[in-house]
This record gives sequence, C-alpha cells and structure tokens, in this order.
Amino acid sequence: MELPTNFTRDVIMKAPTSDIMGSMTRSILTLGSYDKEKESLEIPNVLRQSMQLIAAFPMLAVYAYHAYCHYEKNESMYIHRPEKDLSIAENFLRLLSPDTKFTELEARVLDIALLLHMEHGGGNNSTFTTRVVTSSGSDTYSVISAAMSSFLEKEACHIFL
Repeated sequence: MELPTNFTRDVIMKAPTSDIMGSMTRSILTLGSYDKEKESLEIPNVLRQSMQLIAAFPMLAVYAYHAYCHYEKNESMYIHRPEKDLSIAENFLRLLSPDTKFTELEARVLDIALLLHMEHGGGNNSTFTTRVVTSSGSDTYSVISAAMSSFLEKEACHIFL
C-alpha cells in the first residue's frame, strides 16, 4: 500500500471534489504515468499492476474523501499512512478514522461487505466496460479508469459514507 512520493499532495489534495469516484479515476490514470511498464500487457505485469491498484484503492478513496471534507466542508485534515501488517479493510478503517481506531467487528463486517460488493456478478456497467476496453488492447490503468467512470456515483455512495 504505497503511493508515489507527494502523490497525495500533488494529485488528490490539489483537486478536491465531492465526486470520490472521479477523484479515484483521475488518480488511477495518473498512477499509470509512474509505471515504466505501463504499456506491457504481459500477464505477470498486468497482475502486478492490478495488485498494486487494489492495494492503493483504500488510500485513493479515503484521501480523496478527507481532501473534500477539509477543503470543501472546512473540516480538520488528517492523513494516516497504512500499516503493512493490516488487511485492506483494516487499513481502510484506520485511514478513515481520526484516531486510527477501529474494532475487530468493524473490520470483519467491512471485509464481508467488500467481498460481497466484489462478487456482484458479470452483468453490470463496470464489468462490461472492463471487458470492452481490455479487448481493445488498452493498458491496465486506462481499463480500470474506464470501468470506474462507468460505475454510478449513487452505487458507490454507500461504500464511502
């Protein structure tokens, strides 16, 4: 769970918005510019890129949310770094909380919610978009950005709030 140096400041915090999905999409496209093997469609490279993006998603979402709350709603700003020994759900909750505290039950419930949300089936817009854009030979960052763009903000609201 790492982002390039100054990425949070330069990409996420300089363009705060209530559109968390839009912020994540912009961040994903920008992450592609840091990848020296962006264009390689070799399976090990695409797997590496996908795993790195999955690991970055909690940071992209939470940091975008905090930037919005700070700059648009005049709330306090805090940015916590993830811990390597925590799960994605645990880090998500840690990053989201002002005091980095969360309960084991909260983490277990979020793990289950994320799993259920991921297992939504193969017929929605983001899945279809991923298949279409992938079939054109696009790079991983463009594919995932397109899929994120097709994902309705209303669908995502319950995830972040």
